[in-house]
Amino acid sequence: VVVLFGASLVACRDRNDQDAAQVAVPASSAPAAPATRAVLVAKRGTPILDGKLDQPVWHQAARSAPFVDELGQRPVPHTEARASWDDSALYLELYVADDELRATDHVSIMLDGGLSVHASPAGTLTCTLQGVKDCATLGIRSGLDVDGDVDLDLKEDEEWSVTVALPWRTIAPQGRPGEVAMTLRRSDSAKGRPVREIWSRGSGVVRLAAE
Repeated sequence: VVVLFGASLVACRDRNDQDAAQVAVPASSAPAAPATRAVLVAKRGTPILDGKLDQPVWHQAARSAPFVDELGQRPVPHTEARASWDDSALYLELYVADDELRATDHVSIMLDGGLSVHASPAGTLTCTLQGVKDCATLGIRSGLDVDGDVDLDLKEDEEWSVTVALPWRTIAPQGRPGEVAMTLRRSDSAKGRPVREIWSRGSGVVRLAAE
């Protein structure tokens, strides 16, 4: 009887050890999934710097995913980006749906290395890179198209778009890369509430398509 009882006790312990080994690892201890990197493909092409989308280069360009609320809590007005490139520069076209145009509204382009560019529907373009704040000195140019009137209520506001030329000599002095990491943002207001939009919650990249 003692022998049988001992054997049963050992078998029970073996089963308990197996059960303990099969306990699932808590999800919180698993490594976090890496943030998805948004990619905008830029084809070769030289746009006219007038902000208008009715050009072959923009008809053929890929569109970014619509910008999203920076905090991810509510829907936001439509904003999107397109890109192209040539031997001289990288071009970004930013389209902004906006039924309340204000001079304080702006879109921002921020690149690794400290370059920031801000454009508004009032035609203001501001640039900063390593202490230089003059866009002309940096070779950065833009063109604007506005459907509405800024800071006025004479007609219905609908949208605005801007084309920004970023010369390779400024953003890639060591030579044109295959892709450019950047952050794209929109900041303004809609019906009295602030609007803060971003292209991608993870890192964003404009990738140059092969010729």
